[in-house]
Amino acid sequence: MSDRPHPNPAVLSAEIIPFPVQPQPATIESPHDRLQRALASLAEAQAAQRAALSRWRGAISDLQTSMAGLGVSVARYQQSLERISTNLPS
Repeated sequence: MSDRPHPNPAVLSAEIIPFPVQPQPATIESPHDRLQRALASLAEAQAAQRAALSRWRGAISDLQTSMAGLGVSVARYQQSLERISTNLPS
């Protein structure tokens, strides 16, 4: 290596930042405890999914009702247009 100073003074004053140290768990869980915690988390996720699915089904039902009403309105509008067209001179 050369004894010459580096041309960029910022390189000489750079601070090295160490990687953060991951905290170690205070107690080591047994495999049974980990399994129980995982199963509890899974049960919570399933309950949330059931609630979301129920809300989704309700929204689909509301949409079906709205679309049925729209279909009735369009049919009435079409009948009105047909009556008007029969009254127009050819």
